Amino acid sequence: MNGWTILGNLSNAVAAGLAAFSIYITIKEQKNIRKNDRIKTIEEQDLNWYNTVVLEDFVKQLTVFINESEMILEHCKKVDDKDVLVRELENAYNCIKEKFKALSTRALLLKIFSDSLYRRCDESMQKILDLYCEIINEVAVKKYWQNRRERDIQDERVKMIKQLYLFKSNFISGVRL
Repeated sequence: MNGWTILGNLSNAVAAGLAAFSIYITIKEQKNIRKNDRIKTIEEQDLNWYNTVVLEDFVKQLTVFINESEMILEHCKKVDDKDVLVRELENAYNCIKEKFKALSTRALLLKIFSDSLYRRCDESMQKILDLYCEIINEVAVKKYWQNRRERDIQDERVKMIKQLYLFKSNFISGVRL
């Protein structure tokens, strides 16, 4: 009987050891699951924040900037007196420049997500402002309206929005630019 007792105790010890090992593995897996859940939650929060800050707010403000700038230039287009036109163009430039500064301030939020994304969008924004300046300067010199380069401005806008959505797509797939 003594041998059976030793064998029983040994088998109990092995069973207890396997149970402890099983508990250890279960706890380790639970920790990994919780860690992955936290990471997924943080990524979802970042994505939601990106959607709110960039895709809902910044893209909307970019569109508002372009639409308001176009309306300002449309107002100047209605001016017939060449002397008044020059003053109106100066006012238009100052107004567009102020609106651009406000948009640039919002664009700084892009740095939170990616410096390179911010630089690419800032470059496109600068091109848009330069196009408006070229339009204003050309009209001020020639005193009449010609091609307003609206398509170039819209192309830059689309290019910028594509970059923002591409960043989101890469963000979702785990590729950070």
